[in-house]
Amino acid sequence: MGIGRPSQHRILAVVRHPVGGVRTHILYTYPILLQAGFHFTFVVPEYEYHDTFCSEVRAWEGTEVVRVPHRDRNHEKPRFWSTVRKLLKRRQFSLIHSHGVQAAVPTVFANLGVGLPHVMTSQDVFCRVDLHGIAGRLKLAALARILQQLDILIAVSEDTRCDHLQHLPELKKGRCQVKVIHNGIDLQQYSSSQKTALSDLRDRLTLDKHVPLLGFLGRYMPQKGFLVLADALTTLVRR
Repeated sequence: MGIGRPSQHRILAVVRHPVGGVRTHILYTYPILLQAGFHFTFVVPEYEYHDTFCSEVRAWEGTEVVRVPHRDRNHEKPRFWSTVRKLLKRRQFSLIHSHGVQAAVPTVFANLGVGLPHVMTSQDVFCRVDLHGIAGRLKLAALARILQQLDILIAVSEDTRCDHLQHLPELKKGRCQVKVIHNGIDLQQYSSSQKTALSDLRDRLTLDKHVPLLGFLGRYMPQKGFLVLADALTTLVRR
């Protein structure tokens, strides 16, 4: 979609987990759209640990945050479908942008009969441990049928795109286009403080300034690649 005469454009952003890479992705990319004249309505679960994200985006001009209540006492099932459906009936939006499969699925159903353009960004891959047997195959088949209703599925890497098409081959047959848009990171904010931060870390660890530092930053999940790093460190120690 082109960015022409965007002053009246509002994006409905549905975010199931506004933490980690999803939060970083939004904080890096949405300000660009904000400068182009777009405004945002964020739909976020009503968890206390999401308060930081909500306060960050509320500072943007014309941005609003809608907190999603829960369906059970354990606070495990936010009412995404009903919340998004009400917003679509009461407000005018130019586009829906779902972040992740768990946000996209209820939003697809909420958008039925409305027909608003719907884009989903996926930053994850499918875990094979959850996809065994007939139940796993049926789950993937149903998911493919649902995601076929999207207009565009944005994968943040070629690996993510290939993983989605491998597990959901039906996406190739529907109207949904699967595109790759790599995550961008603004390095300017790190350039001035990086050397100081590394020096402080070496001091705390009582390491010489010439000792190389290797680290992992992310959730401890296989698809994040930390097992590869652990194997590499083992190899380095042996050498």
